[in-house]
Amino acid sequence: MPSFKNTASISPGEEVLSKLMERYSSWDRLRGVVAWLLKFKTWFIERYRGGSVNFRPQCCLEKGPVLSVEEVQFAEREVVKHEQRLTFPDVISAMQKISSSKPSRKVTSELKSLKMPAYMRKLHPLLDGILRVGGKLENALITH
Repeated sequence: MPSFKNTASISPGEEVLSKLMERYSSWDRLRGVVAWLLKFKTWFIERYRGGSVNFRPQCCLEKGPVLSVEEVQFAEREVVKHEQRLTFPDVISAMQKISSSKPSRKVTSELKSLKMPAYMRKLHPLLDGILRVGGKLENALITH
C-alpha cells in the first residue's frame, strides 16, 4: 500500500499543482490542464451536492470540449497564487494581517512592525488575492 506524505505547509491540492508545474514546461498547456481540472472539480462538487452545472464530461462540440476565457483566466490566477504562496509565505501572511482598507502610509508603517523582509516593504506590496507591488504606480490613475 502506498504511503502519502502530507506536509504542514502544502495542502494535498497544492501538492498536485506543484507536480503539474513540474510536468508541463509550456505555460499555455499548464493553464489549460489546470482550467480543465478546476472545471471538473466544480462539476463534481455540484453533482455531489445535487445541483446542476452546464459542464458535462461527455459533451463534445464540433471542435471538441471548450474552455471559456473566464475559466482559463481563473486557472491562471490560481497558478500564480499557488507559486506566490510557496515563494513568499512570510509576506503573504503579514499582508493578510493588515486590512486592505487602510491608507497606504499606515500600511507601510504597519509592515515595518510585522515580520516582512525589507526588500518587500520597499515595494509597497498589496494583496488582493494575488500579491502585487505598488511603488509609483500606486499614484497613477490606472487599475490593476
